[in-house]
Amino acid sequence: MKKLIKLSLVILTLCYVTVTKNVITQIDTTFWNPDMIAIAKPLSTQKCVYLKNGINIEPNNLFTAYKTAFGLDNNDEMFLKRTETDQLGYTHYRYQQKYKGINVEWAEYIVHVMDGYVEKANGKIIRGLNLNINPLISENEALNIALSFINATVYMWEDVNEEQLLKEFKNDNSATYYPQAELVISREGENLDLIPRNFLLAYKFDIYAQQPMSRNHVYVDAINGDVILVMNRIHSNDVQGTAITKYSGTQTITTDSQEPHIV
Repeated sequence: MKKLIKLSLVILTLCYVTVTKNVITQIDTTFWNPDMIAIAKPLSTQKCVYLKNGINIEPNNLFTAYKTAFGLDNNDEMFLKRTETDQLGYTHYRYQQKYKGINVEWAEYIVHVMDGYVEKANGKIIRGLNLNINPLISENEALNIALSFINATVYMWEDVNEEQLLKEFKNDNSATYYPQAELVISREGENLDLIPRNFLLAYKFDIYAQQPMSRNHVYVDAINGDVILVMNRIHSNDVQGTAITKYSGTQTITTDSQEPHIV
């Protein structure tokens, strides 16, 4: 009996050592650098950082004074896009990552502030980018590639009435649906991990087609001209509900569209 107890204790000890060793080896040393260890609570992750109690950091200092803590280098900048304050008194600062002055798609971090100091921050940062930001094809070449890919018969900017409505809606005579090129750092595919090797320099276009109807963000590789990503901007879904009919009482229906001008 004593031998069994001793054997059990040895097995439990070995299991504990194995688990402990696995936990240690799984620690993300890239994230848990010395500067991050100094400011973040242990439950923090790359996607959500909780600041230690008593660490008083103002939001405008988080990504400057503590830049290395977040894995940012001299080529990286976190640009403040907007702020908003909620009913609980928190002010939320939304930052966009830039690499050598160019927006990094899907790389944003939201800093949550109470009483002037950061409590936590969450989002995504692409660490370790190393890219050439000089395109080898022109904006016009990239646009022609994107249009050929969509291959619509009529585009929204070709409709004079739609263009006029847009100008009136925005109260801006220069407003147009004609696609404007934006140079960005984009991942090569929608389902790829957000890691440096999956990102490249690309042109981004908002292409609104009338016939057939579609609206997409089209990303064209700024080096070789490949269409690397297409993101649909028109989203729809059927919704079930009930309706009181004239002759058949209350019936279950599925709504797939809505007329916006019904009075």
